[in-house]
Amino acid sequence: MTPIGNYMKRLIARIVNVLCISLALVAPVLAQTPEKVRLSIADLSFTFLPHLLARDVGIFRKHNLEVELIYIGGAVGLAALASGEIDYSASPDPGLLAIAKGLPFKVVMLTTKSPPFYIVGRPNFKRAAELVGKKHGISRVGASSYFVSRVLFQKLGVDPDKVTYIQAGSNANRVLALTTGSVDSAIFSMPTAQEMIKKGFTLLGTPKEVGQRPHGGLMVRSEKIDKSRDQVKRMTGALLESMSYIANNRAKAADYVSAKFKIERDLAEQLLSGDYLSMLTMDGRMTEEGVQAYLDEAAQNNLLPNRFSAKQALDLSLLDQAGRK
Repeated sequence: MTPIGNYMKRLIARIVNVLCISLALVAPVLAQTPEKVRLSIADLSFTFLPHLLARDVGIFRKHNLEVELIYIGGAVGLAALASGEIDYSASPDPGLLAIAKGLPFKVVMLTTKSPPFYIVGRPNFKRAAELVGKKHGISRVGASSYFVSRVLFQKLGVDPDKVTYIQAGSNANRVLALTTGSVDSAIFSMPTAQEMIKKGFTLLGTPKEVGQRPHGGLMVRSEKIDKSRDQVKRMTGALLESMSYIANNRAKAADYVSAKFKIERDLAEQLLSGDYLSMLTMDGRMTEEGVQAYLDEAAQNNLLPNRFSAKQALDLSLLDQAGRK
């Protein structure tokens, strides 16, 4: 081989070696770059505490995810999920009904087995029965606050069709509507309900009347489970870890809740230890029978055209893998 040929051979070898070293250095950095995803939550409430905490204390990032929380719910949120504008929804409660009506979603985990919702009335109302013909504040028709209100009224002996539902928006807007008398009652998540009761408003319905019911969790387009299965698994894994954090790091969780919701720390600890922890699924599951009962109830109340099988709405297959350390 000529001297020039030898020189070119050595030069190419050096270039290849440099490229290999560069790729070796860059690859770990690329692997550590969190995937950006958009997750919708309907409101700042305890319903979405596992999702909020997972974002704020770094649990999502630990699972190589950079999660942007989008405050959107109801029909608008479902439309955004269907169009791909958001990647995940934290509200499988109305989502299950959307699936039954033909939208291509799957519920991949459930974080709460009961909604942390309370009906609170103006001080002059003493019983839920007095709300017949009155105005009741919800976030929006089609959102969890609407469906849970209907269930609560029914459990409390009030025909849900004999109440006028006022779309008041967020918890803060509902507080204003109830305080000014624009509505006679409203549905609130904790801790807003407890704060309203302290101000003299009347507690008319609690989560205990609702019983077990699929509520918070994670819902995704069916195609994403096939195309981005590892990402979906990491999302479920992060939320499982977040629920464990809330249960096993009670002091830190109470500190977080106090700061996030701007409430006294004693109240934060009381809410976590009282009603809230018993509402968490901890393993991301509810019985299929429990979900089926919810769907059957919806069909009986004409919220669905026909009976729909829970098996068609759920895909909990990633939970076992996600829970492994």
